[in-house]
Amino acid sequence: MKEVIFQEILDKARYFAKQDKKWHFHMLAKSCQFNEHRGKYSILLEEEETNEPMNSLFTDKPINESKKLADLLYGKGFLEEKRKDKQNRNFDLILKKAEELTAHGIEWHHHHLPPNCILNEHKGKHCIVLEDPKTQKLLTAVYDQKPMSDLAKIEKLFYRDVKW
Repeated sequence: MKEVIFQEILDKARYFAKQDKKWHFHMLAKSCQFNEHRGKYSILLEEEETNEPMNSLFTDKPINESKKLADLLYGKGFLEEKRKDKQNRNFDLILKKAEELTAHGIEWHHHHLPPNCILNEHKGKHCIVLEDPKTQKLLTAVYDQKPMSDLAKIEKLFYRDVKW
């Protein structure tokens, strides 16, 4: 995996967005199971056609950098998503767990894994994944379609302290 400075990731994401390429990113926590660089935060960018990832490492939580990428990927108004996804009981459990962790001041993170993401074990499906920081177990909700309203719900909670 190519390691770069964040500006290269941001420039590449802007290029992908302008070229209408499919791409996504992950902000990996220091203890995330997917993070090859334990002890550091990582932002991983993946162009979905080639699956060529690049990442940037951080000492502090890169919440503002992540927000810039989320704005590019989903659009600035996506947190106000009006469409309703088909109810997913597993997502309801994920959201409840995230709300509990937030209420107790425990840092948590989640992932949206598109159908062909290199981290996705459910190829062909969209997934929202929460890694329980206490048990290290993954809570996973699987979808046939991109779960925009459920993503908006969990992203609102995750980015609660960031100005949009």
